[in-house]
Amino acid sequence: MAIPTWSVGEVLASADVNSWFVPLIGYKASDTSRSSTTSQTNDPDLIVAVAANATYYFDLWLNYEGSTQGSSDLKLGMAVPASATLKSSASYVNSSGGSVVEVYYNNGAAALVPGTNGAGNIRGFYMKGTVAISSTSGNVALSWAQNTSSGTATTLHAGSALKLRRIG
Repeated sequence: MAIPTWSVGEVLASADVNSWFVPLIGYKASDTSRSSTTSQTNDPDLIVAVAANATYYFDLWLNYEGSTQGSSDLKLGMAVPASATLKSSASYVNSSGGSVVEVYYNNGAAALVPGTNGAGNIRGFYMKGTVAISSTSGNVALSWAQNTSSGTATTLHAGSALKLRRIG
């Protein structure tokens, strides 16, 4: 869908304002911890409903921690509606301790694996990109788990956020 053009003096409908001028936000007000699981599921907070036939620019910021490097880590991807196309780049420290900037063309199939560095050692993950929604509306969500099952929880902390702004 093309971006609408409004005329001087035209009164905007609430649907136009809400669709085009207000960002969609998923925000973690409290921590979410997962342990002893490698099956990715959607985060309860970092999930946003999107419209069919729309394109969004998104930013994802995570602050997280887990067990020692390589013994739990974080496995994540973005879950999107059927036939949507997500293109992005991400910056993080991988499970081997190396810095990574990577282009990610994925609709939830493969995972990125940011590393953890022991309890109390907070790490950051940043991803930005676009997601084009086809004729099926639904949700854009962070889907995550531990990369290696561990009884020591991997935790996404309060303050992590997912923001989408409609661009098309």
